[in-house]
Amino acid sequence: MGTSSVSNIIPQTELERTSERCGGQPAVAVSGNRQGGAVGSNSCRSPTTNRGGGGGGDGGGGASSSVHTCDQVGIFEAKTLATKAEARAYYKGLLTEALRGCGRDAEALAVSHCGEDFKVGKCNDCGAMPAFPVTCDHRLCPDCSARRASLLVNGHSDILRRLHYPKMLTLTFLSVKHIDKAYIKWARGCFTKLRHRKVFKPVWGGIYSFEATYSLRYGWHLHIHSLLGSGYIEQACLAKEWQKITGACVVDIRAVRGADKWDAIKEVVKYPCKVATFIDKPELVGEFLTAAKGVSLAYGFGALYRVRSRERGGDGLRCPVCGGSDINWGAAFYVPRIGIEQVKGGYLWRAPPGVKYTYDFSSY
Repeated sequence: MGTSSVSNIIPQTELERTSERCGGQPAVAVSGNRQGGAVGSNSCRSPTTNRGGGGGGDGGGGASSSVHTCDQVGIFEAKTLATKAEARAYYKGLLTEALRGCGRDAEALAVSHCGEDFKVGKCNDCGAMPAFPVTCDHRLCPDCSARRASLLVNGHSDILRRLHYPKMLTLTFLSVKHIDKAYIKWARGCFTKLRHRKVFKPVWGGIYSFEATYSLRYGWHLHIHSLLGSGYIEQACLAKEWQKITGACVVDIRAVRGADKWDAIKEVVKYPCKVATFIDKPELVGEFLTAAKGVSLAYGFGALYRVRSRERGGDGLRCPVCGGSDINWGAAFYVPRIGIEQVKGGYLWRAPPGVKYTYDFSSY
C-alpha cells in the first residue's frame, strides 16, 4: 500500500504532542522517558525513533495529535463563544472558506446555507405543522455532525445501556505525510487483526471510529477510538500486539466511570462526530474528504455489529407535538428560519399574525 510505506511515515521520537489546550499536560506519555497524563498509559519507543529535522508550529489548529481519552471528550469546544450554536456557526464559516479554497465551491455553498431553510408539512395525526431543516449532510459540517451524533446515540440507546463494564480504548498509528482511501482501508484492517488476537478474547462487542488530526511537524495522525464491552484486558499485552501489527505502540484503555455512566457513554459514542481540528486548512480539508469519501463514521463489531452512523433517522421524520410519523408532504413549502418556532423535540411553523393560511393539504 502506497501511503503506508516507509517513505510515507514521518520519523519521530514522540508520536504524540503535548496539547496546549489540555493545560499543557501530555495526554499520554509516548517516549521512553516521559510519564504522566493518562493514568496507566502504556509507553514504549517506536521503531522509527529518529526525529525529523526542522519543525515549526502546529498546523490544523495547534497541537492536535494528543491521544484523547474519555476524560477529555469535549475539551476542544470553542469555550470563548457563548453557546454551542455560536461555536458551530464559527466553525461552519471556517469550513466554508476552506472548501472554497480547495475548489469545492458547490459544497461550500451547501454548507453555508445548511439549516437556513425549513420544509413544512402537516401531521395527519394531530394537525400540527412540523418543520424540518434542509441540511447539507456534509461530512465536516458542524451542524450535521451534531445531528449525526444524536442519531447515533438515540438509534442504539437500548444496546448501549446494556454495556455493564464499558471501556474506552484509544489506539494510535505512526504519523504519515499523506492519507488516502488505501491508508484508511489498511488502518481498518489493522484493527480487524487485533480483534482476532488472543488479547481481545474478553471483548464481546463494541463500537469504533477513526479520527484524523494534523500537525505541521508530524503530518497526519490517525487514531482509533473504541467503546468496548469486555472483561479485563492487560494493557501491556494490548500494546505489544498493536505494535506487532502497526509498528505503533501507544494505546490507552480505561473503564468509563462516573456518577452517570450513561452520560459518559453518550459522550464517547459522539466522539467521532466532533469538529475536525484542521477545518480551516483548505489543502487538508480537500485531502481528508478525498480519503474519507464513502467511509462510515462509526462501525460496530461483535454483539454491536449492527451499529452504523447514519445521515438520517431510520424511522423517518416525526412530529414534535405528537410523535407521529404520518407527515403529509403533498403541499409542502419552504420557509426561512425566522418563520420557525423551536419546540421540545423539533420545530413548528405557525402562520404570522393576521395572515390567513391558504395551503390546502386535504386534497393530497
